[in-house]
Amino acid sequence: AGPAGSSCAIALKQSGLKIGLVDHLVDGALKVGESLPGAAIRLLNRLGISGIEELLPEEDYKSCVANVSSWGSEDWVYQDGMLNPEGGGWHLNRSNFDKALRERALLLGVQYYHGKVAELSTVSTQGSGKMHSLKLSKLRDSSPKNLYARWIVDATGRRSAISNKIRIRKTRFDHQMAAFCYLKANSNDQDNTTRIK
Repeated sequence: AGPAGSSCAIALKQSGLKIGLVDHLVDGALKVGESLPGAAIRLLNRLGISGIEELLPEEDYKSCVANVSSWGSEDWVYQDGMLNPEGGGWHLNRSNFDKALRERALLLGVQYYHGKVAELSTVSTQGSGKMHSLKLSKLRDSSPKNLYARWIVDATGRRSAISNKIRIRKTRFDHQMAAFCYLKANSNDQDNTTRIK
C-alpha cells in the first residue's frame, strides 16, 4: 500500500475491478524518496488528482526549483525547473504522501487488509478457474486470514516479497548501490533544490 500499490489500486478500481491492498504498514516509518518530479503531475492527473495540494496540506510539501547533480566530479550541473515544461517538482513528507494516496484508494472503495502474505498458492475453484490463495499473518482488526484473487500485483519494490514466495527469479542488469543521509540546512537557506552526488 505504498505509492506504487495505491496508484495501481486507484487505476484498477477506476476501471471497475474489485481490488484489495495487503500491507503490514507502520505509519510514520522512515522512507527514502522525499521528492517528486514535476512529471509526476501527469500521473496524478490520470488518477483523478489535479495537483499535489489536493493530497497534502501546505506544510507537507515545498516546491523544488531545480535538480542539482554531480556524477564522479566536483562540478555541479543544474537543471532548473524554469526550463522544464512540467516544473521542478516538490519536496514532500513521504509518509504523509503515501498515506494520502492510500486514503484516496480507500475512498474509491478499495479494500485494505492489514497483514503480511505468509503463504501463496494457486488453487482451482469451481467455475472460476485458477485463483491465487493468499494466507495472511500479523493481522489487525477483522482482516480475513485467507484471500482469493485472480491476479496479484507485487508492489513491494526491491524486496519482491510476493515474487520470492512463488520463486520468480530477479533479473539483475547491474550491481549499483546507493547510500543516503539527511543533512540539516541552515534556517536561512532558501535553496529549495534536490542535490544528488
